[in-house]
Amino acid sequence: MLNAPPGAFSGAALPTEVNAAEEALGVRFSPSYRWFLLTFGSADWPGYIFGVGHDVFDCFHVVNVTRSERCMDNPMPEALIPFAPDGGGNHYCIDTSTIEDKEAIVVLWMHDADPEHSMAKTHASFSAWLSEFVNEYQDMSQDDLSDYQTDL
Repeated sequence: MLNAPPGAFSGAALPTEVNAAEEALGVRFSPSYRWFLLTFGSADWPGYIFGVGHDVFDCFHVVNVTRSERCMDNPMPEALIPFAPDGGGNHYCIDTSTIEDKEAIVVLWMHDADPEHSMAKTHASFSAWLSEFVNEYQDMSQDDLSDYQTDL
């Protein structure tokens, strides 16, 4: 994936680890997010993507992040599974309650918005979000990439 540097991904999660995470959260992950977990586990390059697996740091484990967000003052709805931070305290999430073409949509959960306006659909699926994320990174100039990597 984009000639990622060594250690960019935690390593493929086992199917039992993915199933255990789903059971712990009371949801079923979308097919494209399951594929990501079973292929990469989690990522910290070019940005953070939460995941599961034996080598995933606790702060990047999707179960830990989801449980934490569900306990905030403005709790995240049970159907949302955060998979990536936006850098401002918000998260891109899989909305397991809204399925379109066999995939859960992606929403941006805005942690400090009132409940009626706390989320907005951004992509039709995790794979659509991931494709855009990767393409944006590939399109950056070398100067932009240096700044981007320094900010991480």
